[in-house]
Amino acid sequence: VVKSLQRFILSLGFERVHLQGDKEHSIHDLIQKVALETPSAMPRATPQGSKGSNGRVERFHQSVEGMMRTLRLTIMDDYGVQIPTSQPLTAWMMRHAAWLRDRFQPGRRDGHTPYARHQLRDYYGKVVPFGETVMWRQPGPVLFKLKEPWGFGIWLGRAQENDAHIVGTRHGCLM
Repeated sequence: VVKSLQRFILSLGFERVHLQGDKEHSIHDLIQKVALETPSAMPRATPQGSKGSNGRVERFHQSVEGMMRTLRLTIMDDYGVQIPTSQPLTAWMMRHAAWLRDRFQPGRRDGHTPYARHQLRDYYGKVVPFGETVMWRQPGPVLFKLKEPWGFGIWLGRAQENDAHIVGTRHGCLM
């Protein structure tokens, strides 16, 4: 998580970024770790008794949680399975819900998505429904003629750094 936040902060290109969170110990510790390892990140505590200080972040959480519920219910309905919150797929679902919001949900202020505000262009990459069964091809040349270079997996999203597809397999994740 620390490395992901660092990459995100550095990708913004700002000289200084304020990291603000509530007083919850896990959030506070995360902010401190990121600030220690990221020179441009400055920790800032939420003002005492200020309910509106984290308003945008709380709205973001509501949006991502709603998208997660939609993704989860869609998979459960399409495949006829239950997905407990302890399932590793749930973490990928949360990540993908935030990714979708950043690329496809325009803001009320200016009508642009967070991705468009940051990249100065809309997102036009191809997206597969989350949790869809997909075929993937082993990268590189086929060394053994009888070895099949194709396999099946579950589409988990796109990579933040290079927009590569992420596919979950029995043996781990591929990009």
